Amino acid sequence: MEKTFAEFCEVAGRINQQFNDKLDEPYEIPSVMLNVQPFAFGPNLYWTTRGYSSKEAILSHTNAVTDVALERELPYVSNFLPRESLDLERYKEAAVAVTVCHEIGHTVMSEEDDAVKERIGESAEANILEELKAEAVGIKLFHESLKQNSSFDSKASFHFLAELGTLCDYALNKSSDKGSSGERYYYTGIALLRALLEQGALKENEGTYSITDPKKGIEVIADIGDEVLEKFYTKEDAVPSDVEAYIDHIRTLRDDDKMQRFIAVLQRGRR
Repeated sequence: MEKTFAEFCEVAGRINQQFNDKLDEPYEIPSVMLNVQPFAFGPNLYWTTRGYSSKEAILSHTNAVTDVALERELPYVSNFLPRESLDLERYKEAAVAVTVCHEIGHTVMSEEDDAVKERIGESAEANILEELKAEAVGIKLFHESLKQNSSFDSKASFHFLAELGTLCDYALNKSSDKGSSGERYYYTGIALLRALLEQGALKENEGTYSITDPKKGIEVIADIGDEVLEKFYTKEDAVPSDVEAYIDHIRTLRDDDKMQRFIAVLQRGRR
């Protein structure tokens, strides 16, 4: 798996290099390290931290990732694919890959860079945008690798399933309260699920949903990664008020009819 993650880091490095003149300082993508989280206490009993990124390293706690993938996310995925037809080992591997890609996504046009910080700000809205960027750019890393390397074809369906499980978990289990620590994940889930519904990657049929094409779903999310990078992280005249307006719009999407029907189906499926 580490070889695959090295490819994702190379893609991230190329993006940073492409926009190097938009950064205050050059940013080197750190290596990915997989480890096991031996115990948890305090807030982590709620958060179940699965990954972490910094200038020094990108970490993924693989046991925490697979625990959450099987216990919280898989029941949602079962709405789209019968559980008995799912290869659980490949699903767990994909869940680790999705988490690692998310953490690498944070290192693309890092919010810690002074030039980036000046464009996006440090508000609650900037925090939401950063998680949206990490999630969507993380999928963009897979999408770019998919275009360049045919060996990723066999991984696409599981990668999308694992991503879908993550987004459903965000939308149903994270707090939507304004200013809360969960809000950034909740609206990331809402924004990306809404795009998948709107662009037909997820299809509604008489109260059920199906995946029309995993690669289309990956492309839809990757396009949002491109949009966020272009509009906010790399646009020299972007200002924090642009971010706030963008996130204000995303906040309205949870009341969209398509989203309401989708969430209701997921809630029924968990009972």
